[in-house]
Amino acid sequence: MNVLSSSVSDAQSQSLAHYLDLPGQPPQGYVLTSYVSGALIGNSYVVARTSSDPSAERNGMVFSHAIVVAKDDIEAFADLRAIFGHLQKARSSPLLAERRMISATGRVEEPPPGPFSDMVTVPSKFPAITVDDARFENLIIRLWAKLPPAMRSELRFGLSFGPDEAQSQGLQIALVPASLEMLWPLERRIDATYDQSPARTAAGRYLSSGSSGKLEAHIEDLNIHSISLSKIALLGRSCEIAEKTSVSFSDAVAALRVVGVLQPDPDKGTSVKRKILDAVLSRPGPAALEHIMAIRNVNWAPFNLALDQPEELEMSFANRMASIGPQDDVCELLVAMFDAEAATREWRRAGIGVLGAMTKNMAIKLAPHIWTLLVTNTEIGVMVLGEAPTALLDLAMSQTPPTIAGKAIEQLSPLLARARFHKSEAQLLLLSHPKNILAALEEACGRDHSVYGDTAIEYCLLALPDEVIVTSATSLDNDLVIEAGAKVVAKDPSFLFRHDISKSQVQTLWHRSLLKSQLAWQIAPDISSIQDRLFKAISGAGVNAGLLTILMSTPLGDWCAFECRAQVWGLLPSTCRSSALSETAASWIASYPANVGNPAFFTPEMPLAESIADDSQSHKLLAALKAGTFEAALDTFLGNHALPMGLFIDTFKAFLGAGRTPDGVELERAGRLAVARNWRTASRTFGYTFGVPRLKPYFVVCSDHLDSWTRFSNGLWRPSQEDLLILLLEVVCELYPNGPTQADVWEQAGGDLSRLSTHGSGRNQWREALRFARFGGEISLRDLLNAMLADYPLNSRLQQISGVIGQ
Repeated sequence: MNVLSSSVSDAQSQSLAHYLDLPGQPPQGYVLTSYVSGALIGNSYVVARTSSDPSAERNGMVFSHAIVVAKDDIEAFADLRAIFGHLQKARSSPLLAERRMISATGRVEEPPPGPFSDMVTVPSKFPAITVDDARFENLIIRLWAKLPPAMRSELRFGLSFGPDEAQSQGLQIALVPASLEMLWPLERRIDATYDQSPARTAAGRYLSSGSSGKLEAHIEDLNIHSISLSKIALLGRSCEIAEKTSVSFSDAVAALRVVGVLQPDPDKGTSVKRKILDAVLSRPGPAALEHIMAIRNVNWAPFNLALDQPEELEMSFANRMASIGPQDDVCELLVAMFDAEAATREWRRAGIGVLGAMTKNMAIKLAPHIWTLLVTNTEIGVMVLGEAPTALLDLAMSQTPPTIAGKAIEQLSPLLARARFHKSEAQLLLLSHPKNILAALEEACGRDHSVYGDTAIEYCLLALPDEVIVTSATSLDNDLVIEAGAKVVAKDPSFLFRHDISKSQVQTLWHRSLLKSQLAWQIAPDISSIQDRLFKAISGAGVNAGLLTILMSTPLGDWCAFECRAQVWGLLPSTCRSSALSETAASWIASYPANVGNPAFFTPEMPLAESIADDSQSHKLLAALKAGTFEAALDTFLGNHALPMGLFIDTFKAFLGAGRTPDGVELERAGRLAVARNWRTASRTFGYTFGVPRLKPYFVVCSDHLDSWTRFSNGLWRPSQEDLLILLLEVVCELYPNGPTQADVWEQAGGDLSRLSTHGSGRNQWREALRFARFGGEISLRDLLNAMLADYPLNSRLQQISGVIGQ
């Protein structure tokens, strides 16, 4: 385009020439008459009229006349009619390019149509269009007059040959050829029949003849002083939402964004902001996860009034996340919580706060989504685990195992373990061994306990049958497995019988079981078979001392009927030998009546014999002996040299006291026993208690256990004259302790005291006197006995000696 004449600089002229040229190639058949255009270029507003130029060198060329007005001046100029009137439609001669004063011709009274006002103020990438150049110019005049001064310089209008070209020009209002009208959206076409319709939007009403008080009040509430054309639509929309009694969530979010942009100062517009915030966060608040996502990048800085109470945002999060379902895309939401580029700090902080305060119900609903996130975005998934309550979410995830396998499990297992999500990790381990839980258990036992813990082992054990648990406990060196096996064996010891008890770990398992149940010793119904296996184990590699100590205090400690019993005592350690001996001794005593016919029964090996003879067994043994025959009792004492004399006395007394006097043969055997054991006290006790005559066969054998006088008096001894003299000495010392002079007994017998020694004790005097009488003294022993019998006629001992002495 050539610049024919200009009152501005050449550079500005060339720029204007480019602007004033046709926007593109006209459509075929289009006949240009004339159109106006306007735009802010630099600091000046350019108003132009472009017409076809029949006087041009070539067909199709146009003539444009432009008036350049300072920005401040054009904003203050309300009547474009005056400017449009100064624009030439064709070349004139001469061409005048000069500065001129233009005054408004009057006041534009007619407002723009309502639908048109709505179009201009509703954000769109397409301008409002018309095919009528006269209407086009009229609408611009009417709109310009209603625009606030600051908005006028923003208005851009002109000719357009297509939507793309119009968009690149930034037109708000465009004149288009009728043949191209169908290229534009229907809602952006200006229809003459709508001229009388009222505006639907607050911004439209603000520009049209409708009520604009509410929008103006809204602008005042927001404390906004500068309103641009781009802002008027936003203000109108936020005003409409703020005025509603019931606001949808999407509308509330839209208003929130708009108000935040329009009034970024947090200390201004607080009442409007508070109302919109309430609609976003609580009334109605987010009703779905997509609502929560819709506010993830909202700029909350203009709303720090709300963030004084950040729990409002957290409450919205919590309410929505508590109602999530399988169809909800929770993963996207969780990812956004930890992505600084995807959401604002306040939104992420609220979301993470909800994770930290997770409820059981929320954990259950989130579990499958978190599994998915761990697979699809492992890094974020681990972050989620770190913020959630570990025990709560771990349990929920373990109850909702994922459908993953292979490398995914290998990658996730250590991550879950390090996050202390041991229950979830246990489920992964089971998934990796879908048909072989025992293999899963073996793997779990072989891992680093400090990382993986015991949970996987516990889960495997819960899934295994009792028999397999016991088998595992005998082979896997893991305390938890052994403990589980011990519980099984404690309930049913037979599970252990098929295992080799000579193995150390089997012994450990048996030991643990016995600590839980005293009946765990009975791994088989037949005690002898258990003892046989135990004996072989003791004889071979050995058996744990702790295990033996417990076993020997159970019925297994009774080796009474065991074939190789005598060998057992040497194999048992001292810590449990006494228990086994005590159990066996008690069994020996308890079986006493039933084993009388077995000679070997009465000759137990020395360790057992001593245990049977122990004081702790004496009461039971005495009762057993009393229940049997005297002959059996004798066999018992003869076979067990450790049995004490006191028990023999008690047994003897029991039989005789009950009127069960043994026969002569039995008494004779008893006497020989007393002689063999030198039980003199027992013999004397029997003689004193029951009398020698009653037990004559006994004392015939052991008469030397009695004192001389008892033997003599019971005919068990034929004393010599010397022995009789000794017996007589005992009697006279008892009757006449002061000697022969006492009671004149010597003189009464016819003796002369002067011939006797009267020195020394009474016994010494009698010893000399009796020797004197025996060897032919003046009186005989007979004479002396007669004198004594005269003093003591009823003394039986004197009578007995008198009957035999001197014979």
